[in-house]
Amino acid sequence: MLSAIPISWCSWSYQIEDLSQAVAAIDMAWLRERADVRIGDAEYKLGRYALVGGNFELSHEGELVAKATKRTFVRSFDIEAGERRFELSAISIFGRTMGLYENGELIGKMAPVGFWSRRANADFPDGLPLDVRVFLIWFVLILWRRAASSAAAAG
Repeated sequence: MLSAIPISWCSWSYQIEDLSQAVAAIDMAWLRERADVRIGDAEYKLGRYALVGGNFELSHEGELVAKATKRTFVRSFDIEAGERRFELSAISIFGRTMGLYENGELIGKMAPVGFWSRRANADFPDGLPLDVRVFLIWFVLILWRRAASSAAAAG
């Protein structure tokens, strides 16, 4: 299981840990849904690059590794990583926990550690490459950041 830990109290950048060992760092952009990621010595780009709509993408050295596309339903996305296809969707309409499904079967999930916490645990299959698991973590964090921004603007 991977843990996502904010690097500071008011930051949306995260350190990703596996059994308390840092395995990746996500440096979120402030104004856009983009990030730079370091996994070991490798550098990755995460982001949404279309002006309107478009996919969320993970790329490494200019090559697409994974992408997420919004479905018509609220909080449901199609994920493509290599030859594999997944669905990422909210477990409940009331919570922030997101489930990862393959062929209709729940194979993993990501949830906040506590109700008010931005720390999270991501229990995705070890059979998924680490870069894809980090992409899923980043994508869920983007969704949570959107929800927090919407709630702040409404209140």
